[in-house]
Amino acid sequence: MTQQNIQKQNKIEKENVGGLAWLLSNKYLFVIHAFIYFAVNGLLILIWVLTTDFLSVPWPFYSILGWGIGFGFHAVTYLMYNNKVKSLSIARRKGKFAILYIYHAWFYVSVNILIIFANITIIEYLLFLWPLSMWGIGFAVHTIGFFTWDQRLIQEKKFFHPYFPKILEKNLEYIAGLKIIQFWLLVANAGYFIVSVILAYTAPLFGVYYMISIQNGVIIDPIYNILPWAIFLGIHGCSYYLFNYKLTIPLLNSSLILNLLAYIAYNVYFLILQVLNPLEFFSTQIWIHYPLILWGIIIVIHYILIRRKDIELKKAIEKMRNVIKEQLDEFQLKKKGMILLFFQWTFIAHLCVYLGGIILISMDLARLGIINVIIHVIMGWLIALVIHGGFFIIYRNQILSFLSATAILHSSIYITVSTYMVLINIIYSPGVPWSAIAIAGWGIGFGLHVLLAYMVSHR
Repeated sequence: MTQQNIQKQNKIEKENVGGLAWLLSNKYLFVIHAFIYFAVNGLLILIWVLTTDFLSVPWPFYSILGWGIGFGFHAVTYLMYNNKVKSLSIARRKGKFAILYIYHAWFYVSVNILIIFANITIIEYLLFLWPLSMWGIGFAVHTIGFFTWDQRLIQEKKFFHPYFPKILEKNLEYIAGLKIIQFWLLVANAGYFIVSVILAYTAPLFGVYYMISIQNGVIIDPIYNILPWAIFLGIHGCSYYLFNYKLTIPLLNSSLILNLLAYIAYNVYFLILQVLNPLEFFSTQIWIHYPLILWGIIIVIHYILIRRKDIELKKAIEKMRNVIKEQLDEFQLKKKGMILLFFQWTFIAHLCVYLGGIILISMDLARLGIINVIIHVIMGWLIALVIHGGFFIIYRNQILSFLSATAILHSSIYITVSTYMVLINIIYSPGVPWSAIAIAGWGIGFGLHVLLAYMVSHR
């Protein structure tokens, strides 16, 4: 391939990059960031040399390392999306799993270097070993998955081919890749669980209490803290099995089976805590009705979706066909429709649970005579509900730009939190309009976010 063709190919790839990647891969923005980073940190080093003893802590390294985490992220993105480094370009073309690994590797190394430096310059205990090792488990799993990806992908494509003999190669590759990612997530979950159980029962021998509850000087068996994670790991394993080996069961039915298993397992565990657990809080506070009722609402809505699956999926696919500009095959459209159903019906479930939760909490607060705090429950939970709705809007309208999508989320947070602050201001300190200052100050950053999103989407 001639140099001209390479440049043409790179230009086309660069034009296809959108959102934050497009912004961070801009040559001039990267040069400006690099100049400011080296200039400011060079100045800090000069100040340290001229004003302090060489034996003192080299405090400019906090800026160099801390800021360097963000600058390195910018540099990796610039090099990757401009094809400046061959290995990064190859990783980028392998897909999101490989791209995330490159970023994961950078953050793991850079953040731990900063933690190690802060540790040895501030305290004498080797606390950096904890993030280095515990985070290292997840990073090790991600590393193995990255270097074995190509071989596993070939194997999984052969496994799925008899089930999907007529779909396109890229769709078969998507299904196989999804299974590989699920597998390594399950391995990471199991690895962390095993290490945590070992630490929970062995760390007290060295005077360290990890996942241990102590009441009135008596150590409570760690099983009460370990069991919820064990249930989650079991559900995780069941999901991997159902979604990858029981392909004749419809996806929504498999997810309902998992939902029911989790509902039964966790509510039995909660009942044990309520009745038998020696911890005083769980044995004196009656709260078991919350997960039974609110989670039960989710189960009912899940069942309704299954009954209406054909109608709702048809609507969702048609919506995606109208919103997405590019031509997609039926597999891709169905996948998009299923994801839209997920966002839509989880939001409906969240809304129903929110309303039911507010009623239950209000009844309990009234019984305790503290109904005046219900405003905090209503508004605090409403913030999470609105953010959830923001994700639904983003996917329904296929807003793929990172800055545009986060601008929508930022808008939902800004409006609801500002409303919450005004209410608190009126209730607790009506004579001092402090909320206006907070809203205006935050509004500057919010306005900048919206402006950047507009500039990127209309470039």
